[in-house]
Amino acid sequence: MFVESLVLFCYPGTPRTKFPSDEQWVALLDAVSMDVELRTGEFVGPMGRERTAQKWVEIAEILNAILGTVKTVAQWKSVSSP
Repeated sequence: MFVESLVLFCYPGTPRTKFPSDEQWVALLDAVSMDVELRTGEFVGPMGRERTAQKWVEIAEILNAILGTVKTVAQWKSVSSP
């Protein structure tokens, strides 16, 4: 909710949708395809799971800053899953 409010504050008067925009899709696919842990779902090293969780938080912040929809980390993860 905070992120949605922040985005609406940054982009006043711009409509938000429930579907990702083309720019959000490209950014999501780029982020996931460049990272082995995100792409395969296999966590590398003792802090792999925590590192992957942090990456998803960063990706969600980037995607929510792009004009389109606003989603939680869990929602962005489900969008990226086949």
